Amino acid sequence: MASSQVSRSERCPVEGCSMLGSVRWLFDHIRHIHSPEDWSRDHITRYNLVQCPMCSHWFIRLNQHLPKCKSRSTTVSSSSQGSLHQSTSSSVSHISEHPGTLTGHRDVTPVPTIPDVPTSCGPNTSSQPCRPMDRESIGWSFIQSISTEELLKSLPPRTVQSIPSKLKSLFQDCCSIPLSQLALDSSDVKAWKLLLLIPKMILTPLGRSGKSHTSGIKARYKLFLEYRWEELLQIWQLSSETVNVKQVNNQRHARQSAIRLVKSGELSRAARILTSKGLAPASDETVAKLSLKHPTRDPNTPVPHSDTCNSMALPASVIINVIKKSPRGSGAGPSGWKFEHLRNLLDNAVTQDALVRVLSSIAEGNLPNLVTTWLSASRLIALPKSSGDVRPIAIGEVLRRVSAKAICHHLKSEFSAYFAPLQHGVSTPGGSELVTHHIQLLLESRPDWVFVKTDIKNAFNTIKRSSLHKEVLSKFPAILAHFEQMYGNSSPLVYVKGKETVIISSEEGVHQGDPLGPVLFALGIHPTITKIQADYPEIVVLAYLDDIFLLGNEGPVLDSFANLKLSLAEESGLLIADQKCQIYSPGSTEILAPFPRAVEGSVLLGTPIGRFDFVASQCIEFAKSGSLLCQEIVSLDDPQSSMLLLRHCHTTRMNHLTRTVPPSLLKSAVSPIHLRLNGRKPSCP
Repeated sequence: MASSQVSRSERCPVEGCSMLGSVRWLFDHIRHIHSPEDWSRDHITRYNLVQCPMCSHWFIRLNQHLPKCKSRSTTVSSSSQGSLHQSTSSSVSHISEHPGTLTGHRDVTPVPTIPDVPTSCGPNTSSQPCRPMDRESIGWSFIQSISTEELLKSLPPRTVQSIPSKLKSLFQDCCSIPLSQLALDSSDVKAWKLLLLIPKMILTPLGRSGKSHTSGIKARYKLFLEYRWEELLQIWQLSSETVNVKQVNNQRHARQSAIRLVKSGELSRAARILTSKGLAPASDETVAKLSLKHPTRDPNTPVPHSDTCNSMALPASVIINVIKKSPRGSGAGPSGWKFEHLRNLLDNAVTQDALVRVLSSIAEGNLPNLVTTWLSASRLIALPKSSGDVRPIAIGEVLRRVSAKAICHHLKSEFSAYFAPLQHGVSTPGGSELVTHHIQLLLESRPDWVFVKTDIKNAFNTIKRSSLHKEVLSKFPAILAHFEQMYGNSSPLVYVKGKETVIISSEEGVHQGDPLGPVLFALGIHPTITKIQADYPEIVVLAYLDDIFLLGNEGPVLDSFANLKLSLAEESGLLIADQKCQIYSPGSTEILAPFPRAVEGSVLLGTPIGRFDFVASQCIEFAKSGSLLCQEIVSLDDPQSSMLLLRHCHTTRMNHLTRTVPPSLLKSAVSPIHLRLNGRKPSCP
């Protein structure tokens, strides 16, 4: 058989079976799994099979089987082998006469039945090796024995980003085992377990390169296709125990990550990594701070569950486009799946179809509760704040993120129409610039007006899910099933502390790593800001996600602020931090407000507004803040990466200011950047 035929992935031709694999693997699967009644003339001709006259089994290459045939009593000579091929050809010729039987002969010896499957795969005490069906049953039994606690509390694996091109077909064969089961039955818990365990089994790095690296990956793929999943997990557990697990926080690792992202085309993310402060230390104090950021749910306000939910069918083209356009080098969730792994499955039509069906089932929200717990889990990291606090970032499962992003793309026009003209943080291109220009024009035309900028405490993690459920049910019932599936119960957040994991329960709010999170949060507060605008038509209300702005005369603005604070607390469980709010007026000097007053101006969504001196000085400070990025870019060991970052990312913030600040106020801030970029070595002030 040609090599191209062997490596091509197909679906099992037996009616009612959805197993996927290469032609050679499917032949072995059919021969040992299905009964003789399931065989037909099409199967024999499809795989070019020949029958052994000694044991009556069918094979792709008879010359490889004959020396090992258990029914062979004498040594087969070269002349007898010719007669064997002749007898085999004659037996195949009789198939057309009796197409309903396995060989065409009514008195053929049936395929021997497979003995009972042993309960565990221990040492082989018998002379016969373990049959493929034995291994398959043992493998699935092992997957079924893994508990939910073991699946969640195990350390998130560090997985490779790329699959060797020569081994993509084998990787697709491995993934087709659980995907084919889930495409047929999305409630198959064992298949979901296996799908989430694939990264730990075959996608962890081997620590070497070259031919030995490719051979090692190929060996793991073959072990997986032989259902030796317990061995693969044991190998991963041993390797994870020997590796020194630590949270890397040094500059060297940041620079290496930046170079890797630049080579993947993710320039903006590379620049952010170079200027980030790293991660908060993995300590009990950090765990306590993270726990405070995720409050428990009020037992009096549970999330209701609807008996009947409208499920939304996503077009396959939307899901495929989301996978193709997903960011490279993005962080993996608790299981270790990455966007790059899913893109490799799109090269094969069969695995692509199965993957689309699985992702559609997640979007439709018709999964068992146990599977929902796994998919709603997130890997939690803590970023330090200048105030000493931490900022929690949740990295969800890639499968869930793709489904949520596909929902956002599919309903983009509906979201945009619903939130306009008050909320500009959802489905509004350039929303921050639009809000900034709107407020600047209003304050220039009405200098006697006041401008209030609000600040909500821990907004995304504390909004009541019951209020979100109410709005989803009334405004976007198509995503209700998905919402109840992911937010109906508490979600586990996996935080790695050294060589152990800590599970923090997320019972309120939305996950900041969920693509639907901003949409759901905006849904939760939209009735409140709409009511404020209706009750106070003389003022202007604008919002960019959790940043709410009020403009108008002093009296109505302060009254609306008090009502806004009360309504958010009662309806959504959100608390406004008075000391972090600001009020500013270009013309009024005496303002009686319960929060700080900005005399010269305020920074609005990254843009300074106010008096000319204040705006110019803030632009200079923003330009100076780019000196750190300049130093890090120069320190990179890859000149090409440095050149790309200097060209596209060094002046990103200044490019934003050129769209929101008058050019005359930017001249003093742009000059140092011009001198820095034209010097032999960028010298940063």
